[in-house]
Amino acid sequence: MQIDFKKEVAAVMTCLEQSGYAARTLNDHRRCCDELRKLLSDSNKPFSMEAAISWLEKQSIVWSRDTYERYRRAVYRIDKYIKSGSIEREPHCHNNYFAYHDTDVSYINLPYSYKAVYCDFYETISGERAKGTVEHYVAGCTDFLQFMAGQGCAAPAEMTIELPIGYLRRIRENTWSFETKLKYAEGVGQLLMYLSRQGHIPLCYAHVMRKLEDEAAITSLKLSAPNHTGTDFQPSKELESYADSFLSNLDERRYSEPPQQMFGFIFRNFFQFLEINHLPFSTEATQKWLNHIPKTTSWELKRQIITWFANFMETGSAERASCFVWKPLLIDTLIGKYPCILLHGKGNKERRISLTDKTVGHLKQYLQTFHAESPQDADLFSTTIKGTTSAMSPGNVQRIIKKYTQIARIDCSDIPNSVHPHMFRRTRATDLYQDGVPIELVSTILGHAKVETTKEHYAKPSLAQMRESMASVPTPTADEEPLWLGSEDEMARACGLR
Repeated sequence: MQIDFKKEVAAVMTCLEQSGYAARTLNDHRRCCDELRKLLSDSNKPFSMEAAISWLEKQSIVWSRDTYERYRRAVYRIDKYIKSGSIEREPHCHNNYFAYHDTDVSYINLPYSYKAVYCDFYETISGERAKGTVEHYVAGCTDFLQFMAGQGCAAPAEMTIELPIGYLRRIRENTWSFETKLKYAEGVGQLLMYLSRQGHIPLCYAHVMRKLEDEAAITSLKLSAPNHTGTDFQPSKELESYADSFLSNLDERRYSEPPQQMFGFIFRNFFQFLEINHLPFSTEATQKWLNHIPKTTSWELKRQIITWFANFMETGSAERASCFVWKPLLIDTLIGKYPCILLHGKGNKERRISLTDKTVGHLKQYLQTFHAESPQDADLFSTTIKGTTSAMSPGNVQRIIKKYTQIARIDCSDIPNSVHPHMFRRTRATDLYQDGVPIELVSTILGHAKVETTKEHYAKPSLAQMRESMASVPTPTADEEPLWLGSEDEMARACGLR
C-alpha cells in the first residue's frame, strides 16, 4: 500500500505538539522529514524503513553523533505512527521505539515474534536484576535474536545447538574488545537460560556461551564421520528432567554439593555431545561419547556416572550399581604374617596395602561389632537412609571428619581449619619420607604410577633433614691456609664481584 509520506509526517508533528515536546525536537523532526522527503522525491521511491535506515547510515559519517541520533529518533517515530497510529513510548527496552540507544535499533529491526520474546525476557530480568545488569545483558540479546532471524530460525523452539555455537564464533571473530565480547556472551547466556525455563530449548545450550575463551571445548564434541551422527531434534531436552530427578535423589541421600556439581558437569558435556551430533540417548550413543572424549584421569568416572544414570532411567532407582566409582574397601586377609587389604582406586586400579598390627586390631573389632552377620559381599563402610543400606559416600566421610575435627579443635587449636580425607594420606606419606623410608617405596605404597608424582607433591623435607644436609658439608677451620692471598682480583672475578 502506497504511503502518503507528507500526510503521515504532518500527523506525527501534530502528535508531538499535542504531547508538549520541546521546540528543538519539533524542529529536528521538520528538518529530518524535509531532507528525507527530498531524497525520496529525487529517487522516485516511496517511504520505507529500509530506505530511511540506509539514508541515515550513509549520512552518519557526515553528521555529528548528536544529529544522527536525533534524526534517527524522528525516523522511528514516523515508522511507529505509520504502523500503530501512535508515538507513545513503550515501557520495555528504555525508549526503544524512539531509538535513544544503539540496542534499541537492534530491537526495532527484530521480527515481531522475536520482539515478544525479547519483551518477556526484559520484563523478567528487570524484576530480578539491577538496572545496570539489565543494560549489561540487552545488547547481546537483541544482537543474538537478529542473528537467529538471519539464520532462518523463525522461533526459539526451532533452535538447535548450532545457533549458539555459530553466534559464539561470531563474537570471537569480531573486533570488539574482550569486555564487550564477554558482555554479549553473558547476556545471550541469560537469554538462553530463560528460554530453557520456558521449555523452548535444552539447558545445555546456555552453557555454550560460557566457552568464550575455549570454543573448542564444544566444537571438539562433533563426530568427524557423518555416518556416526543422527537427525534427532533437541535429543537432550527430555533427558533433563531425568537428570534433575537423579540429582535430587543424590541430595536426599545426603551427597554433598561437590559430587552433585561434578555429576552435573558430566551430564552437561554428554548432553551437548548428543545435541551437536543429533543422537538420541542410547547405549550406542553413550559408547560413541566415551570413545570420542579424551582418555583423561576422569574418563572412568564419566563412564561410571553415565552408566549409573542409564540404570536410573531404566529402573527409576538411584541405588548405586556395580559400575559406581566409589567401590567398597575389600578385606583381602587380616591373618598371617603380612596382613593387607585390597584397594580399588582411580581408574579401577587395584593395589595391596600392608596394615599395621594396630590397624588390624581396629578392623577386627569393627567387623565383629558391625558385620558379625553380614553377607560376604556387604560394603565394609555403609550408611542406612530411609531403610536403605548402601556404601558410604565420600561426602559422608568428609562430614564425619569435619564433625570430629571441630570437636578436637576445642582442645587443640593447631588443627587446620580445613581437614579432608586426602590430608591424612599426604601427611602419612610425608612422615614416611621424613622418617627415612626411600621415596620409591613411599611411591609404591601410595599407588603412584610415577615416582616423580610422589617427589613433587609428597616428598617434603623436614627441618631436621635440611639441618642434617647442611651440617654434612664441612665448614672451614682456623688452621686452613687461605688460597686467595695474592690473587684477590681472580677470586673476586670468580665470585662475580668484578
